[in-house]
Amino acid sequence: MEKKPPKPSRERASILIISAPSGSGKSTLVRRLIASLPDLAFSISHTTRRRRKGEEEGRDYFFVTRRRFESMIAAGDFVEWAEVFGHLYGTSKAQIEKSLAVGQDVLLDIDVQGHQQVRQRLPEALSVFVLPPSFRELERRLKNRHSDSPRVVERRRPARKFLIGPSMITWWLTTVSRGPRRICEP
Repeated sequence: MEKKPPKPSRERASILIISAPSGSGKSTLVRRLIASLPDLAFSISHTTRRRRKGEEEGRDYFFVTRRRFESMIAAGDFVEWAEVFGHLYGTSKAQIEKSLAVGQDVLLDIDVQGHQQVRQRLPEALSVFVLPPSFRELERRLKNRHSDSPRVVERRRPARKFLIGPSMITWWLTTVSRGPRRICEP
């Protein structure tokens, strides 16, 4: 006998997009949300970048070759994808659809380009854009985390212009060193 998926607890599950420039505190926020909301499905992105120390396949990312990623793009496997600092990142349609089908809310941790694509394709998605307290603090965080070379940190500096309009955002969140400071509607 085939198992039936659990019935959704409400009519339709939600998609929550969280995006931010690197170093804003987005990953910390996402980890805390997942820890406090165990029924929240986390969409694990695919990427062509190398695995960083401590990252695990299938937990942090699905690490694939550029050739594999490009074949997935051609097959229409992504709800969004973008090239960021020379590496490809994308969110699997199938992974999102699987969670939504069983009534699970889905959390997307994606960059600004991906955020815009998802909002265009799925306008009902809720979105949070995480801002650093200041650009000086953002640069300090990028340098202190030691996961990128000084050259990569320098390349991230032009990303100060966030190409996302207020109409695309449901909430704005500013972080500080000790955690979230405030949440407000745009």
